[in-house]
Amino acid sequence: MEKCYNTGIGESNMKVKFEVVEDDILNQAEWADAIVNCANAMMIHGGGICGTIFEAAGKELDKECKEFRGSNVCDAIITKGYNIPAKIIHAVGPRYDSSSDQNKELLLKTYQNVIKTAEKNGIERIAIPLISSGIYAYPLPLAAITAVEYLKDLESDVVKEVKLVLYTRVYYLLCRELATK
Repeated sequence: MEKCYNTGIGESNMKVKFEVVEDDILNQAEWADAIVNCANAMMIHGGGICGTIFEAAGKELDKECKEFRGSNVCDAIITKGYNIPAKIIHAVGPRYDSSSDQNKELLLKTYQNVIKTAEKNGIERIAIPLISSGIYAYPLPLAAITAVEYLKDLESDVVKEVKLVLYTRVYYLLCRELATK
């Protein structure tokens, strides 16, 4: 069962409704116009969320993604959902590098590009996982702060609702706490 924390809708028509949800992102595909895949630069079937999405979508997704192989960090590319009832925005998040001072900038740019891609494609409802927090080793607290700070204050003329979807309880609890501050 889905658990969520809702920050509500702001006074402006441009304020995006933001929720932190504990769920599998595929369960959000009926609600969302698009779900976000934590993609790799080669746009191929991977592990974690990426593998789950590719398996659920079917072989057609592999075929469509061939044209996007060699994508750059921070890219956000939209495809059909095929067997998933929502479009898929593939976000190529950064690998965490403890010796770099660009980690937060790159992760933030990835989220911004996801929203820009959603806006360009008329996406009103989007489900987003915690990008780069899995095999790309972005530390959970830093990934959570970057995502929540950006998404909870998001304004858009196109995007109306964003759910930050966390599969793991500890991720959900941390993000929910950050969203209330």
